[in-house]
Amino acid sequence: LGVPQANELAAEAVVLQYTDWLDQDNPVKNREALDDIVGDHNVVCPLMHFAQRWAERGGTPLNPGLNYTAEEEALSRRIMRYWGNFARTGDPNEPSEQERRWPSYTAAGQSYARLNARPLAVAQGLRAQACAFWTRFLPKLLNVTGPMEEAERQWRLEFHRWSSYMMRWKSQFELYSRQERCQPL
Repeated sequence: LGVPQANELAAEAVVLQYTDWLDQDNPVKNREALDDIVGDHNVVCPLMHFAQRWAERGGTPLNPGLNYTAEEEALSRRIMRYWGNFARTGDPNEPSEQERRWPSYTAAGQSYARLNARPLAVAQGLRAQACAFWTRFLPKLLNVTGPMEEAERQWRLEFHRWSSYMMRWKSQFELYSRQERCQPL
């Protein structure tokens, strides 16, 4: 598993985070897990990081030749309306539309709108567990484990010192064992 800037332990942490351990050999679940790894690391978590920072600080037109369904066209128009409203006013919602509103993103609430062909739905904490793994846990793990090559080099050096010490100790112990001892009185 190739994880940028990750040592072997960090790569294992990624596997631990994303594997369904009750069905670890399921190729469909493993493919979906890989999709989640790539998506979370490269798209979802950076986007959530951006949204978080944005909250703290305050498409292409439809092409008739591409045979969009009526639902896809309605979705596209709705998204363009959201973007247009947001660009004009800073609020994606229509003033007249009170029942389904896209809430402002806040660091505390982490609300987001699910944009699909169904009516607007609001949810919270988009992939919060996965993003906490990528943005909080994995950097700390990498920081404390350091490069494995360096840790291994240090371990080998310490082991060599210990091994040399033990060889000298064994030699001294053998000399001591061969010495004549005083007899008790």
